[in-house]
Amino acid sequence: MKCLHIDKVLEKTWNTIHEEVPMNLKELIFSHLQESIKHPEEESDDATHIRTLCSHRGGEALKKCNSSELDWSVKVEFDQSILIWHAATDICYQLDQRKSPLDKSHACKKLINMITQVPPSEVERERSKSVLFDACSLASKLQAISDKKQKWEMISNVWVEMLAYAACHCRGNHHA
Repeated sequence: MKCLHIDKVLEKTWNTIHEEVPMNLKELIFSHLQESIKHPEEESDDATHIRTLCSHRGGEALKKCNSSELDWSVKVEFDQSILIWHAATDICYQLDQRKSPLDKSHACKKLINMITQVPPSEVERERSKSVLFDACSLASKLQAISDKKQKWEMISNVWVEMLAYAACHCRGNHHA
């Protein structure tokens, strides 16, 4: 079995967990995608527009919220960007839960729990320090946003863009 790498296929199959996607999360994702389709950036055919939509990694959401200064967090390598936003979102979630629960924050928490997680052993030591530093820096800037509803709206839109990007650029068996 090891010669044909069947052991790896079986291991992945046995360790795959399927979770039901909550209705509020489905609604968040579809409403964001519908809103993006309603207001195309340029006149183009549907295929071109969908490719453009799937090329965003969170930058458009940041631009729409006038938060282009956070653009650095989505311009790094995609896996690094996911880790940065994952940690920053979790930090913000934990801090905000102490104050008051918000629907968007719960949706974001569900969303980051569904994203495929990279095992810590696969992250290089120096890079992991950088990711943690960058995540803390991003979380600090996100926490400085006074309008909590706007903050969680932006965070959720960044996640939906990253999710769309991952869906368009990853093989189906890698999807969460």
